[in-house]
Amino acid sequence: MLKNKRRIMPFLLIILMILSLFPSLGRGSIVYAEDSVDEITVPVTVRIEGNDRTIVPRMELDVINISLEDYGYPNVKYKNGPYTIHAIIQALEASGKDPRDKEVFYASWGGGFIETVDGISMSSYKDGWMYRINNKYVSVGVNASLLEEGYDIVLYYVEDYADTQYSYFDIQELEVEKGEKVSLVLISQENFTSKEKPVSNAQILVNDNPFEIDEEKVVTDADGKADLCFDSEGVYHISAERFNDNGVRNISRPYCKIVVTDGEKLEEHNKSEDSQDLDKVDDLERLQTSEVNKLIEKTYDYYRKNKTALTSWWEIVALFSAGEDVSKSPWILPEWNSSDLDEDGPAIYHTGYILGLMAQGKDPTNIWGRNLVSELRAKQEPSGTFGIINSHIWSIITLDAADAEYDVEGAINHLIRQQKNDGGYAWGNDDTPDESGDPDMTGMGLVALANHRDIEGVDEAIEKALNYLKESQLETGGFASWGSDNVNSVATVISGLVAVGEDVLSEPWTKDGNTMLDALRRFMLDDGSFSFMLEPKESNDMATYQAFIALNDLRNEKTIWHNLSISSEEPIEEDIEELPKEDKIDNEEFKEKEELKKEISKDIEKIGDTDRVNTKNGYGEDIEDLKENINIPKTGDNGISYYIILAIVSMSIVLYIFLSKKMAKQR
Repeated sequence: MLKNKRRIMPFLLIILMILSLFPSLGRGSIVYAEDSVDEITVPVTVRIEGNDRTIVPRMELDVINISLEDYGYPNVKYKNGPYTIHAIIQALEASGKDPRDKEVFYASWGGGFIETVDGISMSSYKDGWMYRINNKYVSVGVNASLLEEGYDIVLYYVEDYADTQYSYFDIQELEVEKGEKVSLVLISQENFTSKEKPVSNAQILVNDNPFEIDEEKVVTDADGKADLCFDSEGVYHISAERFNDNGVRNISRPYCKIVVTDGEKLEEHNKSEDSQDLDKVDDLERLQTSEVNKLIEKTYDYYRKNKTALTSWWEIVALFSAGEDVSKSPWILPEWNSSDLDEDGPAIYHTGYILGLMAQGKDPTNIWGRNLVSELRAKQEPSGTFGIINSHIWSIITLDAADAEYDVEGAINHLIRQQKNDGGYAWGNDDTPDESGDPDMTGMGLVALANHRDIEGVDEAIEKALNYLKESQLETGGFASWGSDNVNSVATVISGLVAVGEDVLSEPWTKDGNTMLDALRRFMLDDGSFSFMLEPKESNDMATYQAFIALNDLRNEKTIWHNLSISSEEPIEEDIEELPKEDKIDNEEFKEKEELKKEISKDIEKIGDTDRVNTKNGYGEDIEDLKENINIPKTGDNGISYYIILAIVSMSIVLYIFLSKKMAKQR
């Protein structure tokens, strides 16, 4: 009996020592089995950056205190909140991501230690997630960081936190005139401190592409400064990247938004009356262009905040028309499969998939082992038709975009025959000339006709369609379909008029002082989305993406339906060679180091914190150096507590061995 007691005593001692740690784990802000959480709202801004992409762009949020039980943290509720973890979760939700999905968001230690965001997970002892508030280091985990009004939160991923510095621009947002020089200064802070210094030799990125001036890449100088200049109006998202000698990013992704407007001023001298009239026209055009850009940016922000998960090919095309590469973060594309598209289905289904794939940069002639373009071509009948008028128009638009060979003349002649007596095109049965035209179908009919003016009868058909639209335009500047003034009608008309080269915002297309831009703007909601009708005025997906396409067509002065094409670039599969690892298997010292790393990782994992080991140069100078290079806390950590756990567990093991030997001698 005495022997058993002596054996048990060392185990009890170890358990008591470990249990004594838990009051120091920094969970004072978490309470269990509370009846409710405080209903507090705190306005902050949040941005989430991966190592090579923006996951959540900088957004304003009114963060509320919520129970995290529904997010996978059972019985954990926060008092006196909200906390930084609430802001991160709500920012992901606002971007269309589901933080309940562990691949989207996962935090261990009761929500205090972030391991995964949007599929990017810590994979070794070197990398992980960190965060800053107002560009300052925070020494507690995201579940212990109480929010205050005006906090600017940045959650960011580092590939090697021992060699990666948090970086940011001295300016986060500004508006400049076209051609005006912009100077940005890139600043860094060492991890776990707020000590600042300039970042030199960092490549400036504009909309995620290396920025060049006169074919030379723009990098920051010794003072962290970079000069930028933009000749075109638009919204530019600025970031930067820098790599160490091992090809690892050693700065976090910074961010700045630059809005470029046309700031040309009227000359201040006497002009003739005719010149003054021309100046007024130019000034109006500049004003209209600026307004178009503002509306585009507002809707673009709506998508970035609310619709990053794209469900429709229309949405994919709409964002492509705004210059977005939808294959990159934060856009989540629908998972289309061959089984989703019946080869024998109506042509209209093929057109959507083909256009959507082109907007993604994919080749619809070689997808899922099928050639969708050939399948669409095969649906053309001997009469030239691809089916009912809507299907027919979209088939022409799609095959033209794919630069496909088909019976063009037969298709166009059929389209001309379907024009109504009033000059419009309309939904319904073919060969019904007495029916009234519809502005929606007329707008898309113009898009289909515009590429084929060389065919006899096309110019006349276009002229008749333009006359119909002028007669149909409402006093609001918009159009009505089926008797209802709506945003979709004016949007499709804008695309059609742009396609045939009409100046949409000119006097001939203005009614009672209202342009189509004025008509379009009436349907926009405060969040940047659009309503289909004015009553009820509520957000509608179709209204939003069609209006967004129209706005981008206005700005680009070319319709997106004439700008889509099949990418000729094939993905390059490079042979990825592993970095040299000190002669790899043949090197016994390397093997020993690898085994040691595994053992240390296992020890740490046993106490609930995975991959907390780091070395100065990947492996350390020698074995003893590797043993000593234990990592300091990453963001989301609960600070020094984890060191204490590691130290006491190690001490406990040593003590257990010592006591066991001593008791053995006593026996």
